[in-house]
Amino acid sequence: MDNIIVDPRELIRKKVFVIHVRTRAPATELVKVLESGVLQVNIAQPPEHNKANLTVLSFFKQFLGKNVVILSGKKHKKKLIKILEE
Repeated sequence: MDNIIVDPRELIRKKVFVIHVRTRAPATELVKVLESGVLQVNIAQPPEHNKANLTVLSFFKQFLGKNVVILSGKKHKKKLIKILEE
C-alpha cells in the first residue's frame, strides 16, 4: 500500500469522523481518504461477534492515542466515530 498521510491532530480537532470498513482484509490498516473525507479502513477481523468493531476501536486508539467510540454504524460498513475527551 502507498503511505497514507492523515494528520491525527486534524481528526482529534474534528472530534467526530466517518470511516468505511472492509472486513476480513489481509491486514488492519488505513487505506485512503476518500474525496468526501471518509477514511477507508481495512480490518483483518470478521464482522461476527463484534470482532471487527473491537478492532476498529483498538486501531484508532493506537493511531490517535485517545479512546474512541462508535456512535453509529455498529452493524454497518459506514461508521461514525467519536474521539473521547480524556
